[in-house]
Amino acid sequence: MIDLYKQKHLNLKNVRMVILDEADEMLDLGFLPDVETLIAGTPAVRQTLLFSATMPGPVIAMARRYMTQPTHIRAADPNDEGLTKRDIRQLIYRAHSMDKIEVVARILQSRGRGRTIIFTKTKRTAAKVAEELVDRGFAAAAIHGDLGQGAREQALRAFRNNKVDVLVATDVAARGIDVDDVTHVINYQCVEDEKIYLHRVGRTGRAGNKGTAVTFVDWDDVPAGPSSTRPWA
Repeated sequence: MIDLYKQKHLNLKNVRMVILDEADEMLDLGFLPDVETLIAGTPAVRQTLLFSATMPGPVIAMARRYMTQPTHIRAADPNDEGLTKRDIRQLIYRAHSMDKIEVVARILQSRGRGRTIIFTKTKRTAAKVAEELVDRGFAAAAIHGDLGQGAREQALRAFRNNKVDVLVATDVAARGIDVDDVTHVINYQCVEDEKIYLHRVGRTGRAGNKGTAVTFVDWDDVPAGPSSTRPWA
């Protein structure tokens, strides 16, 4: 969109509503300057909506700059005791990298397991994990940045339609996934950032359902494990 706007192929003068979704993710990916350029091209009189799981300083500054006396709505479960939902059972497994796929296979065979999302740090790991699970007979697919848009949409559509019930994804590729009945989230690699952890585990335990979040800690991560992978609360 920014390319079309800069090339004067896109006219924003008639825009009446601007919606900024996952603003904190756009900040992390370095997109905020482009977003501000696009907003500046819209009429001063418009409706602006901003959604964000967290509100870091730059996002707050942008909200103050482009929104006039906005109404703040904070979505929270009244039964929450912390940042993570009480409906999510959070587990930490210590596993060597060579053993992780075997542990994943056992989790996927657990009673009551439904749709499952496995998060990895890298595109290569996502592809490898999905391939190994398919070789073991699981209905799995991967979405990551090396796949074209069509391939990613096909994998996500198969996940939503229950043609596959295991989706292996990187964090960036997983943005926009909105499936309510995910029973398990597996952090295949150590999570070192609280916000990333919350984004991931928040894919399960939705709409009043129970969920399970499993985080793997490699033996090399053990000294930092309890603090960097703990279920934040």
